[in-house]
Amino acid sequence: MCNCKQIKVYSPSVHIPWYIPLGSIKDVWSRLKAKTKSVTALRFDRRLWNGPKPSSFIVYALDVGHIALAPEPVPEYEKTALFKEKAKVNAQNGHFALEVPARVYEFYHLDESDYTAMASEKKPKTIEIML
Repeated sequence: MCNCKQIKVYSPSVHIPWYIPLGSIKDVWSRLKAKTKSVTALRFDRRLWNGPKPSSFIVYALDVGHIALAPEPVPEYEKTALFKEKAKVNAQNGHFALEVPARVYEFYHLDESDYTAMASEKKPKTIEIML
């Protein structure tokens, strides 16, 4: 029997408790916190968005090649998206810089991907990212 303590740590992809040696709980917790940090990975031209600058966007993972960004919940995407995350947005030199959560960054391999940003002309108003 190992000198382990059961702590219930859940991640979005793993829903089982982990067994962690007593001395390493702090180390594992710091690694888990690092996984939730945001990465500035998506930039698009400010002119794509009409109206006031939103403080955040909801990032909808629609499929392996499409992301939708919306300042307010979109009922259709709420039902069909693989997952969704909140992301802060900053205006920098005529561009929006989206602080993408690590989960989105890793799922889409944004460090390796080129993408195209397009604005939806009809309701609901969204920015569509195609990878």
